[in-house]
Amino acid sequence: MDVYSFDPLADPRWPDFAAAHPDASIFHQRPWLAALRRTYGYRPLGLTSSSSAAALRDALVMCQVSSWLTGTRLVSVPFADHCDPLVDEGCSADPLLDAVARSSNQGLGAYLEVRPHRYPPGRTSLFAPAARYTLHQIDLAPSAEQLFARFHKNTIQRNIRRAERSLEYQADNTPAFLDRFYQLLILTRRRHGVPPQPRSWFKNLAEGFGERLRIHLALSQGHAVAAILAIVHGKTMVYKYGASDARAHHLGSMPFLFWQLIREAKSKDLRTLDLGRSENDNEGLLTFKTRLGGVASPLTYYRDRSTRAGSLTMHLSWVHRAAERAPGFVLTAAGRLLYRHIG
Repeated sequence: MDVYSFDPLADPRWPDFAAAHPDASIFHQRPWLAALRRTYGYRPLGLTSSSSAAALRDALVMCQVSSWLTGTRLVSVPFADHCDPLVDEGCSADPLLDAVARSSNQGLGAYLEVRPHRYPPGRTSLFAPAARYTLHQIDLAPSAEQLFARFHKNTIQRNIRRAERSLEYQADNTPAFLDRFYQLLILTRRRHGVPPQPRSWFKNLAEGFGERLRIHLALSQGHAVAAILAIVHGKTMVYKYGASDARAHHLGSMPFLFWQLIREAKSKDLRTLDLGRSENDNEGLLTFKTRLGGVASPLTYYRDRSTRAGSLTMHLSWVHRAAERAPGFVLTAAGRLLYRHIG
């Protein structure tokens, strides 16, 4: 199979193809790819078996990540939970993936990483598993009452009922809402021992997705105590980022916000709430998503088998130790420096 490259940010074929394909997600869309380029300098790249003169019939969208710290590689796509190759329903993605793997060895990067959900490479392909996660999704077909009844009674239902008595809910995509979300994100990332992503990342996402991106806030006496950033594409709402003030966890703020998210998704006649990936050793997060009614499925990332020996993963144990004590401005500066190398 011959492989042709195109620029998904400039090629007029891409927006309609990525909007209409049933397996496309927010991570295939121009606003996500443009935010990656504007924030981190990554180069978006589309690879397809269709010539430039033909309509797109398949595509693998990627970004070239060039870093003096972690090397140069192709990733499909950075900071995405999953990003399937876009092929015809029921067809194997292996011919396209293997052709891309062969072409990627021609100076495009040290390795190629793909993050499929529905179309993993076959055993005979040029790819091998590199990392394993769990993806949770909620089918929104049942009524809101039925979905609520599926929540864990003690840890989810009870917390929502408590929160409804003391918390206020607001949602918007204004800069003021983004500011409140980002302040909570700094608290959360410090608690987890890692820097926050650059604020410009969220600003670029908000400007690109417009009304499809909303910040959902839980407020106690006018103060934001929890926030969720969610994006809609087609019939799917994607929970992408969450943040909270640990001092208000007893108020049930995060279960409360997820319940509001589900109610909003139902009001828009959406079909799926994508809760995103979780590390397989993060028992707390896995349990929480399951108790929300999320259905778990395996999520495996793959690298082409020609990957050079050795790992390019950054060893950030020193960052974890420093982040717990660093002032906010130091954390945000570290995020601006580090995340462009992680992709």
